[in-house]
Amino acid sequence: MSRATGSIVPFIALIGFTSIIGQVVLLRELMVVFYGNELSVAAMLAAWLLWVATGSSLFPRLVGASLLVKKRGAGDFFTS
Repeated sequence: MSRATGSIVPFIALIGFTSIIGQVVLLRELMVVFYGNELSVAAMLAAWLLWVATGSSLFPRLVGASLLVKKRGAGDFFTS
């Protein structure tokens, strides 16, 4: 692992941890607003997954094929 890659790993982990906490807080607050109704929970999760799928499908088109030529997995990032 190079020095530059090793120094950025804790920051990426911190960003991931912070985003998970933010998502949990947001879903809990929305459950309070909608009184914890099962239909509202299903609508929140469906909208969440819809936007994640939209972003995943649009990402390759927006950044272009030149950035996606290197096919590396998450394990390669932490081990190389």
